[in-house]
Amino acid sequence: MIDQKSIEEVKERANIVSVVSDYVQIKKRGKNYLGLCPFHSEKTPSFTVSEEKQLFHCFGCGKGGNLFTFVMEMEKVNFAEAVEILGDKLGIKLLKTGGSGISRSEKDKLFEQAEAACKLYERTLDKNNAARKYLADRKLQPETIQKFRLGYDQNGDRVMFPIFDIRGRVVGFSGRILAGNGPKYLNSPDSPIFYKGGTLYGLNFAKDAIKKNNFALLVEGNVDLVTCHQAGVTNAVAPLGTALTGDHAKLLARHGETVVLAYDSDAAGLAAAERVTEILKEAGLKVRILDLGKFKDPDEFINKTGRESFLEAIKQSAPALEFKIRRIVGRFNLSEVESRARAAFEVANLLTREKEPLIQKEYIKFAANLLGLDETLVAAEVNRHTFYKKTGGVTLRKVTGRPPNAIVEAEHTLIRLALESDENLGLIKESLTAEEFTDPVLSAVFRALLSHPREELLENLPDEAGRRAAREALLAECVVDNKNDVIRDCISTLKAFSLRKQLDKLKSDIERAEKDGQMTELKNLNYEFQGLSEILRSYAR
Repeated sequence: MIDQKSIEEVKERANIVSVVSDYVQIKKRGKNYLGLCPFHSEKTPSFTVSEEKQLFHCFGCGKGGNLFTFVMEMEKVNFAEAVEILGDKLGIKLLKTGGSGISRSEKDKLFEQAEAACKLYERTLDKNNAARKYLADRKLQPETIQKFRLGYDQNGDRVMFPIFDIRGRVVGFSGRILAGNGPKYLNSPDSPIFYKGGTLYGLNFAKDAIKKNNFALLVEGNVDLVTCHQAGVTNAVAPLGTALTGDHAKLLARHGETVVLAYDSDAAGLAAAERVTEILKEAGLKVRILDLGKFKDPDEFINKTGRESFLEAIKQSAPALEFKIRRIVGRFNLSEVESRARAAFEVANLLTREKEPLIQKEYIKFAANLLGLDETLVAAEVNRHTFYKKTGGVTLRKVTGRPPNAIVEAEHTLIRLALESDENLGLIKESLTAEEFTDPVLSAVFRALLSHPREELLENLPDEAGRRAAREALLAECVVDNKNDVIRDCISTLKAFSLRKQLDKLKSDIERAEKDGQMTELKNLNYEFQGLSEILRSYAR
């Protein structure tokens, strides 16, 4: 682990404006800097950088953080790697702490050993006819072999595919057996520089193309990937022969919005594609599935039909839900009434998993058309499945009224002013508790402010929603002359809103007590109602 003193030194010496300017064109606007956001497409600048607070935030897409966060997002690296990148730029020698981690020098030795092994395998490849024949049979060109640094391990009789980290450093190997017994592919074990469940083969080559095209092509095999890149499809990546993990999905989500699956066309490949779809969707990715037709994998497709046909197949890839519906329907003989009913049953069961009502409605139309059924019949079947999936056939949802705009504005203003100075925060917390905020996100921000110094707020907020709200408050242009008066007015607005809600409930309780003849309770309720009404009038004065 990197020593905290080194992290603080990098933080003190680096200037976020200089760091961001290496990647984004920003111009001074008032006390902040403004530019087009590098994380989403926009025409009007909403990407804001504060030199004073050493923060960045996009008011369009919501991404933000400090200089480490920015480098992590731009370079697609973890925190430690971001510190190393900034440390290298500043010429700071980073210190390492002891404990369970390893030192920088020990880690460098592992990188050096992996690099040395890679060079050895590269040299050995030229001396082995079987390995060269295997690569030639797969139609891999010399420049492709050189780019991916393919080699040969004479001890294990395997063609070696070096595995690179995001910065292009060799971290491990994936070996393909040529003859004899043993697993078809054998990967390096996890190590301090390699984690198979979080490493995507080819990502170092593909990251720029994924960002440019806003989608990644996910294939199963190493040769599939290398063939794709050789054909100019440079946004392809592969999960190293292991089942796709949540970490893989999160890694892909940092680079693009969509994943096109190009898994093998056999039953196992199609089943794997369906499993992977759910993992990718949980990471917030859109998923499409490429139909390989009669070809078993992308390697065969490209070598038999060429690059242009493969690119067209990518364009024709179907959204995952559409692909699944077609696959279900394709298993049944729709000319038979009972088969069509069973197909409708399975499709309806699938559609109950779609949580977006508009998307579900459109796919009900799509499925009805495929099945040759009336849309209302398919919709009724979906509703029936949905009903029985819910406890007791009923779903109870808590419905809360949206607070008026004046309340929303008052809460945001109070958070902005509380973040501005300890004096403001002290005045606010004298009269207001976190529970009195109607917005749960702002309530969490205020609660954190009460227990942590303002400068440590962001790292003490439990989720991104809170951090986003805090960044927006910190970077908002808030020019207020009479701050104490504004604070008192905002507090009064919140107090009055809370009192009106209490009075509304008391009205209902009073009506119930009158109806039931509970005279003692009615007297107490009326007394409480009068007291709260008087307090409410004081806030209106």
